[in-house]
Amino acid sequence: MKIAIYETVHLDWVLPLCELFGRRSDEVSIFTNIDFREDIEAVQKHQFNRFTWHFADPEAGVRTFYRQLRQFFTTDRFDVILLNSVDARHLVVYAALRNQTRAKVLINIHDIRNFFMHPFRPELRSLIRSAGKKILQQRADGFLVNARAMKEYMEAHQLTKKPVFWLSPVIEKATVPTTGGEFLHVVVPGSIDERRRDYDFVLDAVEAVHTQVPGRIHLTFAGRPVGDYGSRIIGRMQELGELGIPTAFSEDEIRETKFQEIIASASVLLSPLRIKTSIRDATEEMYGLTKCSGNIYDAIRHGRPLVLPAGVRPPEEIVTSCLHYDSIDSLQEILLQMAQEPGHLATLTIRAVENSGKFSFEKISHQLAEMLDAITK
Repeated sequence: MKIAIYETVHLDWVLPLCELFGRRSDEVSIFTNIDFREDIEAVQKHQFNRFTWHFADPEAGVRTFYRQLRQFFTTDRFDVILLNSVDARHLVVYAALRNQTRAKVLINIHDIRNFFMHPFRPELRSLIRSAGKKILQQRADGFLVNARAMKEYMEAHQLTKKPVFWLSPVIEKATVPTTGGEFLHVVVPGSIDERRRDYDFVLDAVEAVHTQVPGRIHLTFAGRPVGDYGSRIIGRMQELGELGIPTAFSEDEIRETKFQEIIASASVLLSPLRIKTSIRDATEEMYGLTKCSGNIYDAIRHGRPLVLPAGVRPPEEIVTSCLHYDSIDSLQEILLQMAQEPGHLATLTIRAVENSGKFSFEKISHQLAEMLDAITK
């Protein structure tokens, strides 16, 4: 089978797709972001040449980007085209692939409401995006989402009559935490972005725990700061360090290998998500229903307990290794118990590792095979 993959936004999708297709016999061509190349080569190593790569700059001018993408889609007669992330230039993407009439097109939907319920706005750019989404919906032979709950949401709201598949973008690689229980290492993965997460909430809770058990809690933010909000949060992190709380952060983009090392060093992952968020076009999405957080995949990949706000629905497979808070007091209680009781944390970690086993290579590979068989029938 000849397969084309378009993914210029999410490196954390490119890598598992490479792992999955690396053990299949398909001929796979991948159009991706030039900024990903260093990380891809570092992770793929000898497998890099298993695929045909097309690296491009998504920020290039529209004409340049269109020519590169059109050339990519016309290099071969593909059986399946996976549009894994189309967050912009929808009409350009459609125009570039319009001659691939025999290929089955799958579109991965990361923000359900934005793609299917795009609000009417009289601004030209919004009208162009809306038209692009509608024409891509018509061209698609099926849709892909990243969680079972998202598939259920699409079906319950009858957003399409075309088949909807779900595929987890993570393959477990659970490891033993490096801290050994001598302290609680809390890691918050992801960019320090006010639209996505509430970092002040985390800092307040960690400071409160430190006052009760000094030295027993360490905090790492694994993501670059975004805008004035991110800079302010970094300033607060530095203040915590001055109070004697061990903290770590980066003001620059974290390379993939380093990011995975940080996650592997965590005792627990904390995801202070804003349950309702609006990232694009003032369209409200709901984490766990119409959008899924990469923090969940980080927890699965490394077999770590995950702390989430009440109201965020994690995958059924990891429910027993997730803890939920509904206030700053309840978050403090969760962190304090793990910091004071290593046995409690060890039990949660064992569950998390067991739960991650439900996302083995064999299981995800079987999901992929079923999806490809169904879409090409």
